[in-house]
Amino acid sequence: MTLWIHWWKIVRTLRPAFTRYRTFLWFATLLAAFCVRGDLRGVTSFVRVLGLQPKFYDRLLDFFHSKAVDVSKLITIWGTIVLSLLKHQLFTINGRIVLLADGIKAPKSGRKMPAVKKLHQESQNNSKPEFIFGHSCQSVAVVVNAQNSFFALPLASQIHEGLTFSQGCFI
Repeated sequence: MTLWIHWWKIVRTLRPAFTRYRTFLWFATLLAAFCVRGDLRGVTSFVRVLGLQPKFYDRLLDFFHSKAVDVSKLITIWGTIVLSLLKHQLFTINGRIVLLADGIKAPKSGRKMPAVKKLHQESQNNSKPEFIFGHSCQSVAVVVNAQNSFFALPLASQIHEGLTFSQGCFI
C-alpha cells in the first residue's frame, strides 16, 4: 500500500494539466491499469485488470479524445517531476543529463484513422515496401541509475507529424 500512496502523490501533481477533475480521474484510472495489466490487448485489458463494468469501455475510449487534457502541459509537468525527484539518480556525462531519443514507423491499415500518413521506410531489405501508410512515433527518455544498471525513463512520446517551420527556424 505504501507504494500506491507514493504513486498517488506523484500522479496528483499532474492535475494542473487537466481542465476537468473527472478527466484527471479517468487519467489516473488508466495509469493504474497501465501499471498492473498483464496483457497488451488495448483498452479491454484496462477494463479486465481493474474489474470495471463493460459500460466503462466507452468512457475510457472517450478519454483519449478529450479536449480537457493539455498534452504540452502534461509533458512539461512530468519532465519537471522526473528531474526533481530523480536528480541524484540521473545518469550524466560531464555534468550533462543523458537523454535517449528514438522513433518507430508503425504501419496502419485503417482508412479513417487519425494522423496516418505516407511514410518512407529506410531499409536495405528488398522485401519491405519503400512506402507505407502509418504512424511515425517519436520518444524521448532520460537515463536513470538503477542499482547496478541503467533504466530509460520515458519523458514524452508522440505521433510525429513532421517539422514545423517558424520564422526560418524549425521547432
